[in-house]
Amino acid sequence: IAATTTVCVGNTISVGSATTGGVWSSSDASIARIDSTGTIYGIAAGTAVVSYTVTTACGTATSTVNIDVNPTPFAGVVSGPTHQCVGTTITLTSTGTSGVWSSASAAIATVDTTGVVTGVSAGITTISYTVTNIFGCIGRATSIDTVFGTTSAGAITGGGTAVCAGSTITLSDSVAGGTWSSADTTIASVSSTGVVTARAAGSTLISYTVSGGSCSSSATVVVDVNPTPAMSTISGATTLCTTTSTTLSTTGTGGVWSSSDTTVAHITSGGVVTGVTAGTVNISYTITNIFGCQSIATHTITLGTLPTVASVVGTSALCAGSTTTYTDSTAGGRWSTSDTTLATISSTGLLTALSAGSVTVSYTVGTGCTATATRTVTINATPSVSAITGSALYCIGASGTLVDTTTGGTWSSSNMAVATISTTGTVFALTAGTSNISYTVTSGGCSASAVLPITVSSLPTAGTISGPA
Repeated sequence: IAATTTVCVGNTISVGSATTGGVWSSSDASIARIDSTGTIYGIAAGTAVVSYTVTTACGTATSTVNIDVNPTPFAGVVSGPTHQCVGTTITLTSTGTSGVWSSASAAIATVDTTGVVTGVSAGITTISYTVTNIFGCIGRATSIDTVFGTTSAGAITGGGTAVCAGSTITLSDSVAGGTWSSADTTIASVSSTGVVTARAAGSTLISYTVSGGSCSSSATVVVDVNPTPAMSTISGATTLCTTTSTTLSTTGTGGVWSSSDTTVAHITSGGVVTGVTAGTVNISYTITNIFGCQSIATHTITLGTLPTVASVVGTSALCAGSTTTYTDSTAGGRWSTSDTTLATISSTGLLTALSAGSVTVSYTVGTGCTATATRTVTINATPSVSAITGSALYCIGASGTLVDTTTGGTWSSSNMAVATISTTGTVFALTAGTSNISYTVTSGGCSASAVLPITVSSLPTAGTISGPA
């Protein structure tokens, strides 16, 4: 019998004989079993005698060989995931020891010495854990690994990787259908369209994930959020007239002033705004830090056109207690005085002088943006005159003296045909009737008079005396 005399449990060997027509048999089929073709099957560890018996008319002849069946080592049972995606890893374990991991197709999946399987391409392969004993017998435990393909997420582009807190950048990916996400939304969030909104200084990982069946692929980029300077506030006027100026102030420092439209208004580095033409302009104060991040405070100013106004026409001096009318050829204005305790003025320009002093009469045209014409008026004090004392009744041809304790005045009669009065106050009654006797005192161009009405009566008629003389 020509044969290999050893076999491992679970394996087969073949035996043969040059003599044909014989019958194969085993002395112990529980150790080694042989079929009619001479194939020996290792069943269990031990030794069995394999015989080849040839029978002819002349008799029977048998040839034998001892077959040693060696034990096969226990490779254990492989456990772990049976599916994975290209580019991902799974870890397999075996209850056996001292074995070697292998993959039936390294083009589909590879396995390292610790049982970590890496998906290489879509397909199905067998992962084996093989144990070899001192007899050269091999025990093998296997697991079928299915590798699913993935769609590449491509590369994230656009927007750069640095952004200022409070600002946005837009990222994009050439592969459609993916989902955006942020590892830390307190630093930066990302919308479904790739718009990254920076919220606080720091760094976060922005991912774009494309799913392909049960597998997904992600592209990532680190976005750095730089701090933005503290926001300042602007205070000051919100309305301004052309050709006039106002000064704005801000709580910030180190910034730069600017105007959104210098044809409407311009501003100096000190915050002085000067109106140019009517319109609306945004004044900005911009602070830029070392990262190039900016905070911008804005202040809106509405510019109006400055009207024109003609000169005020009227007297420059009058007496307390008197009135006068002022005029201005510009229509639609408003009259006012600088001190209503000295003088008041009506809407038609009628001024009433109340007491001595200097007052400014103003005529203002326009609302919001106004123009004012002024005139300085001196109000002189009106002198005080005491009452006239003396007789108020006279007969024709009589005379009397009137007295006023105020000095410096002049006497006058309103009806010189009835009575006259001298410079010293002597009244001469001329004809019957009435007359107002005035004592007038003038000071600083202003006069005041005390008046005493007098009555001149006719003399009675005594008739004519007749009789001897």
